[in-house]
Amino acid sequence: MPSRAVVNKLKVCDVPSELKKLNNLEKHLIALRLPFMKIVNLTSGKLSSRLAQKGTKGPLHCVPSDVEDTVTALPRPVDKSMMVRLQLKRRLKYKAIWEEQLINPNDVRDALLILTKMHPGYKNIKINEINKNYLTSDQEKDYENNRESVIELMDVDTISEENIIEETEVSNENRLKRLALGDIHNTIDSDEEINEDEQDIRTKYNIGTGLCTQPCDFNDFLVFDKEPCVVAPAEKNKLSSLLTDKTIEALAFPHLFPDGQGSYDEDRETILKWKEYCKAYLFSSDSRFASDSSYIFYLQYLGDLKQVYSGINIAFRKKLPMNAKQSLDEMQMKFLMNKDMIYRHLQCVRG
Repeated sequence: MPSRAVVNKLKVCDVPSELKKLNNLEKHLIALRLPFMKIVNLTSGKLSSRLAQKGTKGPLHCVPSDVEDTVTALPRPVDKSMMVRLQLKRRLKYKAIWEEQLINPNDVRDALLILTKMHPGYKNIKINEINKNYLTSDQEKDYENNRESVIELMDVDTISEENIIEETEVSNENRLKRLALGDIHNTIDSDEEINEDEQDIRTKYNIGTGLCTQPCDFNDFLVFDKEPCVVAPAEKNKLSSLLTDKTIEALAFPHLFPDGQGSYDEDRETILKWKEYCKAYLFSSDSRFASDSSYIFYLQYLGDLKQVYSGINIAFRKKLPMNAKQSLDEMQMKFLMNKDMIYRHLQCVRG
C-alpha cells in the first residue's frame, strides 16, 4: 500500500459547521493544547496585517489548557449575536497580550459541545447548560407581580380601558405614518421605552455601527471603550514535549481533526515519513490545512526540530563512540565543536 494513500489512516472527517465559523481566538479557547508561537508580519507598509506575509520568531511551546474552566469563566451569552472583547495571555500577571479579538461565547460553547461528542480527548469535559430565563430582569418580575395584584384587588372600568387602548392604537398608527413619511424628529418616544432600552442587558455587548452593511472582521473598525475580559488557560500547567507527546497535534488543532484521527503519530500499516505527511495534507484538495497559518508554522518548526535531532544522532554514531558520561566532559565537547563534527550534519536544517 502506498504510504500517502488515504486508507493509510490519512482520512479526516468533515468539519462541523459549529467549528467552521470560529475565529482564531475561539479556536484556541477550545483547544486542549495551546501552541504558543510568535507570528510576525514579514512585510510592512500599507498592506493590511491580515494579507501580509507571515513568519515565526523564536521557539514553539505547547502547553496543556484548562478548557472547561476557561469556557465556564466566559460571560454568559445574552443572545446568539453577543460579542465579547477577550485577551489571551500566558499568565494573568503578565502585561504582554498574546492575542486579542472579539469572540462569541455562544459559538464557543456550541463548538465545545460538538467536540465532546466526536473527539475522544474531550469525553471527560462537562459544561453546565445555561438557563435561558436568567435574563429576566427584576424590573419585569416586579411589573408582573404588581399587575397581578392590581387585577386581584381593583375593579377597573372596562369602558375606560377600551378608550385607553384605542388612544394608544391611534397614537401608534400616527407615529408609524410619520416614520414612513420620513418625519423622524416629530416622533417622540415615551420615557418607558427609553428606560427599557437603557436598562436592557443587551446594550452592554452591542456593537455600535452606522450602516447596515458591515465588514466580517469588526476588530479593524471599532473603538473599544470598555475593559476586556482576560484569560490565561495554560498558566498552571507545564510544557508538553513536542517529540514524545503523541496527542499534541490532534489536541492543539481540534478544528482540523474533529474526531482526533488522522494525525502523524497514529500507528499505520505503511511507514509514513514526516515530509510525505506534510505534503499529503498541505497539497490536498481539502484546503483546511493549507489555509491555517498556525498549523503550517507548527509543521515547519516540528520538521526543523526532527532534522536537528536526527543530524545530531548521525554525527554521534558516525564519528566517535560516545556515551552519556563522555558527553558531560567539557574538553570532549570542545574538541567536537572545533572539528565541526557536530555541525556537519546540520547543513540540511533550515537557517
